[in-house]
Amino acid sequence: MADFLLDLLSNLLKINNFNLQKYCNDLISKEPDKILISSNLSSIPEKLLASIIQNDNLQMSDIQVWENVFKRGIAQNPELPSDITNYSKEDFNTLKNTLQQCIPFVRFYNLTSKEFSDKVYPYRKILPKELRSELVKEFLNLLDPDSKIKQRSKPHIRYK
Repeated sequence: MADFLLDLLSNLLKINNFNLQKYCNDLISKEPDKILISSNLSSIPEKLLASIIQNDNLQMSDIQVWENVFKRGIAQNPELPSDITNYSKEDFNTLKNTLQQCIPFVRFYNLTSKEFSDKVYPYRKILPKELRSELVKEFLNLLDPDSKIKQRSKPHIRYK
């Protein structure tokens, strides 16, 4: 079922059938784990993943969204070192280019400071510079490691 929905939505994105795209997105957003866990992440087109994660009704935490976006980027680039300490500038750029359509839809401002520091900050070089700078500044201003930023942003901010 998961692969069928992904194939259908991929094809609908190609032909721009908005009503059917919305229907499939709504189905996927109700149980995204079944799609994203059961599927081969590297086979999900970036445009399709972006379409799924920008759905406001997505039944997945913001950190899970980031983890799935990131896993897809890694799956798309199996030549990348498994240990981030071995990443070159080129490796970070490869991952950044792979994820460029999805990163603007990850709701980083909704993460706790612990989630940000543990799961995002080590890979900060794949974020656009302006976004990275804003996030670091905001999260450094938090005192409680489990608190969230009070002023949340909309997920659809475009950074270049």
